[in-house]
Amino acid sequence: MVDFAEAQVPSLAVSVERCHRSALEPMFSRNNPPAVVVSSMPAHGKHTPQAGYNKFGFMWLKDVKAGSTITIQFHNPEPVIGILFISGLAPAPLDMFGPETKVYAQFSELGEQYLGSFSEHGDFVRRLRGRNVTAIEVRVEESLERWVIVGHVVVNVMKQKQKETEAEPDG
Repeated sequence: MVDFAEAQVPSLAVSVERCHRSALEPMFSRNNPPAVVVSSMPAHGKHTPQAGYNKFGFMWLKDVKAGSTITIQFHNPEPVIGILFISGLAPAPLDMFGPETKVYAQFSELGEQYLGSFSEHGDFVRRLRGRNVTAIEVRVEESLERWVIVGHVVVNVMKQKQKETEAEPDG
């Protein structure tokens, strides 16, 4: 529990009241769709793939070898419209994926599709058309000498209202 004692800031005449972690929890959670996130690479301490996906924290992975993966398996197929990964953030800006790391999606109707590679700067951004995706997989194709830190994982999905609008016939 975060517990700030009452404090007075005379110049602002502001009182800071007790603040509980449960009240802050929604602010520190991402809006990613529910998923199980696993990696073949061991995590450093509490910086697990699941925590990096669910919260405003990061995943920090060790022993990054060719064939290593991060898999995001959605609880239900999701109409994905965007994917963002940013690696190489503080406290380890050089610990990032690069073009040797590829991203794939498992579509309900199309099967596995290659989406692209991370950039030289450690990021991956891709827009999709809202087709149902069951999983996203990050695959390392060349071993890295360094660990990798992934600080932002964002999966945008089409909202129910968008789905209904796009399903309506033009007329």
